[in-house]
Amino acid sequence: MATEVLSLDGIRDAVLARVRELYDSGGSVAADLKALAREEKRILARIDRLVSAIESGEGKLQSLTASLAEREKELAILRARRQELEAQAGRKAPRPSAAMCICAAVYFLFRDS
Repeated sequence: MATEVLSLDGIRDAVLARVRELYDSGGSVAADLKALAREEKRILARIDRLVSAIESGEGKLQSLTASLAEREKELAILRARRQELEAQAGRKAPRPSAAMCICAAVYFLFRDS
């Protein structure tokens, strides 16, 4: 059975590289913003279909307008969340020091021990 063992330097370098990668990419905030953009596009497409159905007289008007109101509510909530995340992204904290990264990694490795 072959076992790969990383040296402490190798672990340190791997942790620091991952922190730099997450920091430079915007971390979870950037991923969340991308997900919200996809969801916004999906909701807008549904709104367009509902508006078209209302304009053409397809379906029950009461049901269509209720669905439209619900989609517009979802869109408002999504846009508020996006604004919150954009503000958070604008307040980007400085990159953590190497010592802080290593301390955090050690903590997460041994916290349940």
